[in-house]
Amino acid sequence: MENLAVLYICTGNYSIFWKKFYSSSEKYFLPEYKKKYFVFTDKKFNIKNSNIEYIYTKKIGWPYDTLYRFNFFSKITDKLICFDYIFFFNANALILKEINSEILPLDKDFVAPLHPCFIGKDIDQFPFERNILSKAFIDKYDGLYYFQACLFGGKSSNFIELINEIYQNIETDLSNNFIAIWHDESHLNKYLIDKKVKILDSSYIYPENFIDPYKNKIIMRDKNMLGGHELFRTSGRIHFNIKLFYNKIKKTLLKLR
Repeated sequence: MENLAVLYICTGNYSIFWKKFYSSSEKYFLPEYKKKYFVFTDKKFNIKNSNIEYIYTKKIGWPYDTLYRFNFFSKITDKLICFDYIFFFNANALILKEINSEILPLDKDFVAPLHPCFIGKDIDQFPFERNILSKAFIDKYDGLYYFQACLFGGKSSNFIELINEIYQNIETDLSNNFIAIWHDESHLNKYLIDKKVKILDSSYIYPENFIDPYKNKIIMRDKNMLGGHELFRTSGRIHFNIKLFYNKIKKTLLKLR
């Protein structure tokens, strides 16, 4: 049986997503495969199974919590090399339907989903890093696809090469006092531009609050329902946004009339 590693970061308030992600992944994500979860977090969880390894990771603030993800991953590459495949999921991912071997790269090196906001748009509208000072720079004539960095995977050897190179590229940018326009996502798009990528449609990463034109397999849960993006970027207390919840229910009921 092939095995795979799942990389997951949930520092600060993002910890609220872990329990549901884990249960949905165990039920639906490559259920026939042996999975090991590497969870980078500053919290203590009561979910303690043999296929989970918690790695203490301090919350360092926006945008570094996301920018440094490859730095975090680089510290465990000696553990990752023994897996057949490696996948990363954003903390707010929730898997809704069974996903089998169709998600594996197989004859490709990586697998990544198209960003739903840029499907069907001209290349010059893609938010690539256009500043030549950055290691994430992409020329205006390059790049056929824009990938969203909330889910990507690959064969372990290829994924580890990706980790190491992007980590070094980000460090170079930081040493030059530069942060790419979309942080780690900018660097991921630059890295994948000349790689063999199995392209996933947006049903694998569809935002929970979007109108749904796909039969969604994975959604990205709506942070606005739990206090908004800024609350997740700080270490403040999570509060339930009752006004947003009420308005969302109201809109749903009006559609049903």
